[in-house]
Amino acid sequence: MMTHEDFLTRVKHDLTRRLGEPLGVEIHVRDVQKMNSESYRGIGARKMGCSTEAMLNIDAAFEAYKNGKSYEDIIDLIEDGMRNAIERAPTVDTGCLKDYEAVRNKIAMQLIPKKGNEEMLENMPHMVYEDMACVYRVDLGQGAHAVITNQMLEQYGITAAQLHEDAMDAAPKVRPVAYLKMGDVVGGGREDDLTIVTNEQRIHGAASILYPDVLEQVAERVHGAFYILPSSIHEVIIVPDNGEADAGALVRMVREVNRTVLEPGDKLSDSVYRYEPGDMIFHRVVA
Repeated sequence: MMTHEDFLTRVKHDLTRRLGEPLGVEIHVRDVQKMNSESYRGIGARKMGCSTEAMLNIDAAFEAYKNGKSYEDIIDLIEDGMRNAIERAPTVDTGCLKDYEAVRNKIAMQLIPKKGNEEMLENMPHMVYEDMACVYRVDLGQGAHAVITNQMLEQYGITAAQLHEDAMDAAPKVRPVAYLKMGDVVGGGREDDLTIVTNEQRIHGAASILYPDVLEQVAERVHGAFYILPSSIHEVIIVPDNGEADAGALVRMVREVNRTVLEPGDKLSDSVYRYEPGDMIFHRVVA
């Protein structure tokens, strides 16, 4: 039986033979760093002369192989998956990433958990908010984006503080805040429905709670102080602090949802936060 590395090597060889020359792509093995400990070693394909690539995580395929599925059946499925990934891969120009003036107005923000991402955060400019960290991405269009690293920051010749200031100006335009009602999302809406804060794209929308004036806008909507439930990296849920909410129960609910419902890569925090009108920022609830 092949090891994981041997499996990757054979898949690379077979995909090169099946797809490399016919489609004009280069097949390679690469480590992919993802947030929330979702990193993997996978197979990539890049069209000749193109700066973007299609990536496949084939860990599930390797598990199927270990469980007795024939390699011939597996490589056919991987080939189909890679063909689809190549077709869907965005054709964007990443050359702009070398020039800060070209990306300054394309910066988006993402909130991620500090825990589990410590190693990655060492190589990225970020701003800490309680047990979360805000990182910065360049929106390249067509759903493609690139995380800004310390190396890029040095190349740009700017500070992390300048990057954050520019992001606070650009991000609300790149990914505008959206206020939704829970009922509009899951059905059964009513007048006193809870508010969801996200962005228009519904991608990494939890960070929109950091945009200038958004906290005060939410306070106006709910007529006072409120709790912030980090339901995922893509949105937060607002619960008015009207004397009826039990902070301890909210914390237990968030942790249960994180444990039983969310995919690991979508988890933001096990905490609940509270905002008081007039404060500059929210604070973690101790419960």
